[in-house]
Amino acid sequence: WGLYGSRFVQFLFKSNKVVRPFLVIYSFVSILGATLDLGLLWDIADTFNGLMSIPNLI
Repeated sequence: WGLYGSRFVQFLFKSNKVVRPFLVIYSFVSILGATLDLGLLWDIADTFNGLMSIPNLI
């Protein structure tokens, strides 16, 4: 998923300079996700899934 995300960021901003900050943030979030409490992680995922439904309903 990191490769797909980095290619998307590169395409979106038309620059290679934004790929490294994206990969740093991606790595940090991956480590954070691996160490968080599972209940909290599911709550965060449910929240963002709910937020993604808002543009689809509009």
